[in-house]
This record gives sequence, structure tokens and C-alpha cells, in this order.
Amino acid sequence: YGTAANGGSNTSGTVFKLNPDGTGFTVLKNFDHSTTGAFPYAGLMQGTDGALYGTANSGGSSGAGTVFKLNPDGTGFTVLKNLDSSTTGGYPYAGLMQGTDGALYGTAYQGGSSEYGTVFKLNPDGTSFTVLKNFDDSIAGAYPYAGLLQGTDGALYGTAA
Repeated sequence: YGTAANGGSNTSGTVFKLNPDGTGFTVLKNFDHSTTGAFPYAGLMQGTDGALYGTANSGGSSGAGTVFKLNPDGTGFTVLKNLDSSTTGGYPYAGLMQGTDGALYGTAYQGGSSEYGTVFKLNPDGTSFTVLKNFDDSIAGAYPYAGLLQGTDGALYGTAA
């Protein structure tokens, strides 16, 4: 399973499936910018429920990207969160990770209260979205381009550009 950041029927990117031997290439989802989000730069993550989760860098109802979910057969596509930049952060480049608590964690490259990006958390059904950290440039850094890792100590680790 993977993503193509551009192209597809709406030139906004795709989610695709390919067998390990190179056969069976199938486009599972064509992004359309305004409703699904666009430009899924990051790869996908398969949750403990078997669903695929990812981020789209822009588009969605506010234009600042989306967090999405779909089934491995391409059905059940759902936008879990439309990012709005100012409060949630926006324009995610990295994918998601699922924590040991079952929640999804991600980074938004820009936006948030200081416009330097955020770390966020939400449930796999899209509920309980929370900004865990607003980057502020001078102290915490800015523009978290990469994703997160959960260490054996349970803490989240990441980088900010």
C-alpha cells in the first residue's frame, strides 16, 4: 500500500495497492482536493483495526489538509479530521503513528497558535482531536516536517526543522 502525491483522476494524488511481485496494481482512492484533501506526501499506516490511515498535505474543507482512513480494499474512505491551520495546525508532510494507547499521533508542518506547527492526537474514529504541542520557534523549534516515534519509555519523539 502506498500513496502518490500527485496525479490520479483529479491530479490531487492517490492511494494505491500493489502485490509484492509487482502485479495487481490498483488505485484505491483518488483525492479531489476540496472534500478528501490533496497531495498525500506521507506513506500510510495500518492500524490495529486493519484500516489504513494517512494524511493529505492540503485541501479538505479548510484547505490545510486532512487526516483520513480507508479499508485495504478501498472502501470506507473517511476524512477523520479537516485541519484548519490556525487551531489544529495544517499542511502535514508526515504520516501517522499509532500509540500503545491506540490513539493516532501526527505532526502538522505549519499552523497552530504560533504558526510554527503542531503535534496532535486523535482516536481512530476521528474523535477527541487534541493539539498536544504548538511549536513556537524560539524554544521548541518550528516546522515539524517528520513524523513521530514512540519510545520504549512511552514518550513521543520527533524533530522540528
